[in-house]
Amino acid sequence: MTVKWQAPMLFASNGLPDYAGSDGQMHRRLVPFAFDLVVESPDPTLLSRILATELPAIVSKAMDAYLAAAREPATGGGDVSGGGTHTGPARA
Repeated sequence: MTVKWQAPMLFASNGLPDYAGSDGQMHRRLVPFAFDLVVESPDPTLLSRILATELPAIVSKAMDAYLAAAREPATGGGDVSGGGTHTGPARA
């Protein structure tokens, strides 16, 4: 049985995933990003500032992605990159 995976995957972890296989299929597809900066003093107002200033742009981007995916045939993965034509609030 052969399955063609249609959706890209993204995951976050504090360490590399444990996976089986010596053929290198997973290893070639991993793109690790190091987040070495430790936040010493977190900003307690960050969430409220993001919600107050960025939420309209986040909702608009999500709507674009949904509409783009909804236009794709049901069998396809769809392009959810946000290139839709939603005419909601202006993006930041």
